[in-house]
Amino acid sequence: MTTQKKLFVEDLETAGKRVIVRVDFNVPLKDGKVESDKRLRESLPTIKYLRDKGAKVILMSHLGRPDGKRVADMSLRPVANALAALLKTPVAFAEDCIGPLAEQAVAAMKPGEVLLLENLRFHAEEEENSPPSPSNWRLSPTSTSTTPLAARTARTRRPKASPSSSPRRHRVT
Repeated sequence: MTTQKKLFVEDLETAGKRVIVRVDFNVPLKDGKVESDKRLRESLPTIKYLRDKGAKVILMSHLGRPDGKRVADMSLRPVANALAALLKTPVAFAEDCIGPLAEQAVAAMKPGEVLLLENLRFHAEEEENSPPSPSNWRLSPTSTSTTPLAARTARTRRPKASPSSSPRRHRVT
């Protein structure tokens, strides 16, 4: 049995690089507004850390169960607005999570900026847990990554006690 050393986001050189973070932004919405921002607040340490290190932070999440179809009430756009308010900085929003719209949004990013991709579950492959097709592996033709979009994620460990101001380690899985 081999044991691998755990890799943390702090162990990576992220300055100027695109970092894709799978977040849990499956939050309750009412009248186009986020009702509870708890899950957004839980992601802030990772997002802020990456921004401070000069990464281009690309966030991806699902919301609800739209059965692989576009459902306006399940768009992540209101989540981008709520996240921008919490971060006190603009959060760009891509109208899709793959294809030309996502590629253009990523290409326009500068170091330290944050982009939220549209609901992953607007695509049937996410609902079915199907592996992505090779054509969707890259965000742009100039990408140096050859791994599927969801393969590189960073998660923040949840504190057992109330959150403190002490820094937390962010594990990459």
